[in-house]
Amino acid sequence: MNKKFLFIFLSLVAFFSLAFAFSAHALEITSYPRIPMLPALDENSGISDFIGYIFGVLIYLAGFVSLISFVIGAIGLMNPNIAAHGDAKDRMKGAVLGLVLTMASVLILRTINPVFIAPTLTPLPGTMGVFYTNGSEDRAAPKEEADTTSIKNEGFNTLKYVCAENNSPGSSGSGGGTANATPPEILVWSYPEKNFSGIDRVEMKKLTCGGTVSVSGGSFQMEYKLPGVYYCLGGCSGEDMCQGYMSKQPLMNTDPDVSSPFENMKGILMVNDPASQTYYGAVLHQTPDLTQAGVCSKKPIVDTGGDAKCEGVDFQVGAVDIFRVNMTPQTSGTGLVFYSEPNGKGTISNAGKYSVTEIKSEPEPLDPLDMAFDYSETTRHDYYKLEECPTFQHCPGSVYIKGNYLLQLVDEDDICQTFTQDVVNLLVQPFGKLSGGVKFDIYIVPTQ
Repeated sequence: MNKKFLFIFLSLVAFFSLAFAFSAHALEITSYPRIPMLPALDENSGISDFIGYIFGVLIYLAGFVSLISFVIGAIGLMNPNIAAHGDAKDRMKGAVLGLVLTMASVLILRTINPVFIAPTLTPLPGTMGVFYTNGSEDRAAPKEEADTTSIKNEGFNTLKYVCAENNSPGSSGSGGGTANATPPEILVWSYPEKNFSGIDRVEMKKLTCGGTVSVSGGSFQMEYKLPGVYYCLGGCSGEDMCQGYMSKQPLMNTDPDVSSPFENMKGILMVNDPASQTYYGAVLHQTPDLTQAGVCSKKPIVDTGGDAKCEGVDFQVGAVDIFRVNMTPQTSGTGLVFYSEPNGKGTISNAGKYSVTEIKSEPEPLDPLDMAFDYSETTRHDYYKLEECPTFQHCPGSVYIKGNYLLQLVDEDDICQTFTQDVVNLLVQPFGKLSGGVKFDIYIVPTQ
């Protein structure tokens, strides 16, 4: 019994030692012994080739051990001591039986599935994400790093954006990625100091699929560049990118007030998603109250022909109208009606009207001098119709908004006011008081 236990123990030690030796050093060997019926190996062989090779070597080893055991048993038969012949015969029978069982196991496995004997590996798809890289090794990078000193000291001075083929990351908010689409760009805030300090000297970088950027600052943060509106503290860097520090998440119209430090913004970026017909726009106001009139952007900032639009700002911003443009304007409503009198809708017999029903997604200026009132349903005298209030420029009385639209009125001095609801009496509105009688333009944007 002790001899059998010792034999089994030594066999297991030999097996695991051999397996460890192959697994630890097989890939470091440049010349491999050619064994009949086993795959030829070289430095270009894959892991499945090595597994098949090791499996074959173990089968050969089992046969060799069986042969040795059989020979030992045969020698035992030549022992003059007749009492020892029984053990020798048992050893020989065990050797033959072990070899038969080993070969039978191989035949059974091959019959069930040849892959059990000669395994193959299917390459896994690449892992998508952002990694630190030193040129030869990659490490997963976090979404933000408060102190890059240690990682840079180890030689990892670059971020690499790896994208799995035909796949894109899930995202929250409007315009998220979809399968088989190009993954969105990644925005990288590179801070000059540790702990995300020094926003006045932040360097904005853009990571595209398959691209790299250097880890040059003391800390950094990353976000996907998703559809929406961003504030740019340092102005624009080209047509589609902010310069310097910028707001991190796409802004929506839930909070029009602009908080520090973006009241000193120098640009605003609209990121669109043409694939889903998602386009954003904005009107910037100097006043923090959208119900007041004041200096604002000369017209709605909209670009329905591109992926992104960055536009510079030359005044201190207190509030912003942010809206999503409706690319099928006919579904926004039935248009707007302009009247020559306050509460014109309620005094139709006294007020001329001008209807605007053809509205484009890309806003074009309307000249109120060209908006001649229709007086066919009124009893007004000719002087009123022809001299006093022939157009909306002469008599901006009221406006009724019949659907989802943004209305912007802006005069020659860039004083403006925006509306999304009916304007019952334009004369008492801040814009009417500030711009009475001054030439102005009208912009209408269909919104969602």
